[in-house]
Amino acid sequence: IAPSHVTIPTDELFKRPENWKETAGSIRIYKYYGVQAVHAKWAAPLAPDLLAKFAEARNVQIECEFGSFSLPLDRRDSVKAALAELKPIYDAGGKVAFLSLDGPDCHLLNGIRKESDALSLDQLARELVRFWKGVHAAHPDIRIGLISNYPNWDFSAGLPGFNGHNTALSGITVEQMLDRIYAALDGEGENLAYVEIDNPCNYYLSDKTRDGRTHNGARNMLAVQDWCRKHKVGFRLILNAEPRRQGAKGFHDLTLQFAQRLHADGIRPDVFMIQSWYKEPAKNVPETEADTFMNTARDAIRLIRGLYAPRGTKPEGDR
Repeated sequence: IAPSHVTIPTDELFKRPENWKETAGSIRIYKYYGVQAVHAKWAAPLAPDLLAKFAEARNVQIECEFGSFSLPLDRRDSVKAALAELKPIYDAGGKVAFLSLDGPDCHLLNGIRKESDALSLDQLARELVRFWKGVHAAHPDIRIGLISNYPNWDFSAGLPGFNGHNTALSGITVEQMLDRIYAALDGEGENLAYVEIDNPCNYYLSDKTRDGRTHNGARNMLAVQDWCRKHKVGFRLILNAEPRRQGAKGFHDLTLQFAQRLHADGIRPDVFMIQSWYKEPAKNVPETEADTFMNTARDAIRLIRGLYAPRGTKPEGDR
């Protein structure tokens, strides 16, 4: 799970886990946004010591989402920025198991970025090799994966994304990008641990792209699932929905609808990440109150278990 970083502090979650008892006892991974750990003014603060103690007591793995990538002329090193966002957890006695990279492509690629030092795809791949090696020099065991902002890219020429503007601007598809990054990492003894797909329900269900072309959310998702299976890379899926005018109830109802539709379409992630970066739901707890974040997480986990786990077995990729 990953509660929103733009609503309220998460301290209450770890001080009073009884307010989300069922959900807390069900999750395997808790994701925080790295900017929360370095006290970005616009992000809800995180208490690293409370998270570290919670994770240790409940055998929950910690994941960090990092997106502070900078172009060379900015003179802000991405490796140092990532290590700074990991450091508070380690200083508190915890350990970060997963580092998920949000948007190195759209932050750095030529065409999307107009600056003179924007990167080609080959340069991006080399920069990510440098990033992997830099982080692993400090934390050899951390598993690093890529988050794909899926609606903004075409998977391939025949599978357009809902928006697709990043492919239009850069000339690069998700498939081309994954192939090149995977090859670069593999050639240098590094490993792409997983791909985590960010594709809220609203976009997945649309049968037309923003510019009116045919859009098939299931085919697009199956394509990246097949890519991951072929390359023995973990396949993760962020399970959520844009609240839009429906608020917290819309987030809840559409998230559950998304799980049902994914199962019907043959989508089988290794991990579902129930995540918000929205202002709704504005409350995280209690899980027994309709449409709080933890209420949605609890109901989604129950549904996933019922859909994906054969009777009498324990699901492995349900949260």
